Amino acid sequence: MDDLFPILDITCITEKYFSCDTWRGEEFKNDADVKRLVEELSNGFGTWGFLYIKGHGISQQLIDNSFTGSKEFFLQPNESKMKCKRGPGISLGYLPPKGEIFDENKPIDLKECFDFLPDAPVNESLSGCVHALVPELSQLFTLTSDLMLKVLRLLAIALDLDMENFVNLHKNVGDRSRNGTSMRMLYYPCVEDTPSPDQQRCGEHTDYGTLTLLYQDNVGGLEVLSPSGQFIKAKPIPGTIVINAADLLHKWSEGRFPATIHRVTIPQTPQGRQRGRQSIAFFAHPDYDVTIENEDASENTNAYTHLEKRFNETIVVN
Repeated sequence: MDDLFPILDITCITEKYFSCDTWRGEEFKNDADVKRLVEELSNGFGTWGFLYIKGHGISQQLIDNSFTGSKEFFLQPNESKMKCKRGPGISLGYLPPKGEIFDENKPIDLKECFDFLPDAPVNESLSGCVHALVPELSQLFTLTSDLMLKVLRLLAIALDLDMENFVNLHKNVGDRSRNGTSMRMLYYPCVEDTPSPDQQRCGEHTDYGTLTLLYQDNVGGLEVLSPSGQFIKAKPIPGTIVINAADLLHKWSEGRFPATIHRVTIPQTPQGRQRGRQSIAFFAHPDYDVTIENEDASENTNAYTHLEKRFNETIVVN
């Protein structure tokens, strides 16, 4: 069984088409390198719903700085973090331990989160905790948004759609009043006691929106359900971003790009459990007014209602 999903190296086109605006038009679409990458993307996503992407052009120094500042925030006293507390529904800010659950029949996740947007009011409190973090995360958000739009164009080509099809559904990324996209800092603290067999750092789930782009540290723990039905380790690979299809891309591709179940496990050894884990996830969502068709022929909804429902099912606000 394969124990690694594919690595998509887009260096050949990021260097040729540096600006996101150049990732459109017939010249781009007919480029031999683009056609090859679209085929690789289509095959990888079609099989796994997951890929590693490299050659993305985002500075490793910026990623490292974002991880450093993120960890500094999560190691702050609880009273400081709670000044940034996240509200219910589609909100931004700090989600404390025991703040999210995917399966009420299993132990609650062992993690803390912070949902971030560059211009959010809660960032004033965040800056009070870690002064340099907001500028670092804001830059990372902007660059990741740009990469997201590039990937959405490749996915549209792969599905024989107009190249701007998915881009046009994500015009208001960064504006919380019109779009639910956010970047989430995640921290999985050390596990002091021997956990129960069904305890996870993050329970099994699929993502709610269009795409997820994930920056991992070197600790590991992310596992992805393989086509054969076994969980495989999404090993940290330096210089790569993990990218996966979420529920709405699964729907819009008519199942061709599956939203694959994944989880974050706890290390089996006592030494491994003494290491905290970090990641930064960019959850791409369509604009709120985008119609989401219901398969059971009931009344259609929109992206706002879809996202609010999913958050209200999983977010625990005490």
